[in-house]
Amino acid sequence: MVLFYVYPLKFLFTLLVSLFTGGQGHVRLAGGVEGMMVDSAKQVSTLMIIFGAGYIAVFAVFVLLYFHAYRKRFELDLNELEIFDTRKDIQESFVNVGIGSLSVAVAALGGERYSFPAGMVYMLNAVVSPLHGMIMGKRRRKLEERASFNNIQSN
Repeated sequence: MVLFYVYPLKFLFTLLVSLFTGGQGHVRLAGGVEGMMVDSAKQVSTLMIIFGAGYIAVFAVFVLLYFHAYRKRFELDLNELEIFDTRKDIQESFVNVGIGSLSVAVAALGGERYSFPAGMVYMLNAVVSPLHGMIMGKRRRKLEERASFNNIQSN
């Protein structure tokens, strides 16, 4: 599954670096022949769908792993903070699944014309992740204060 995600990521990264550094998306093939990395906008749209599917799969695995740990929280003897952290990680990974799904939907429904916006959907991470982190950080600090207060009272 990692290769399913990493290879399109490498290809996409190489394409973007080539475009931004003036290479115009060209690649040197075997035998010294030079060609375009992508022949059409439809291929970019397909690339975004494949990349998005890998992105979704990676973060869906994290959702499932953390959810499994959450279900086993009593067997694992997790304390209140560890349970909170597990739930936070489930949410964080699920947000990434949502962002990947949105990108795939934009690329699949919008086709060639929306392949660039499909890629830009991932920029939502720059807003959503810090926002989620701030909200969860405040909640965690309240839990930590309550836990330390309870420890002081029990001593």
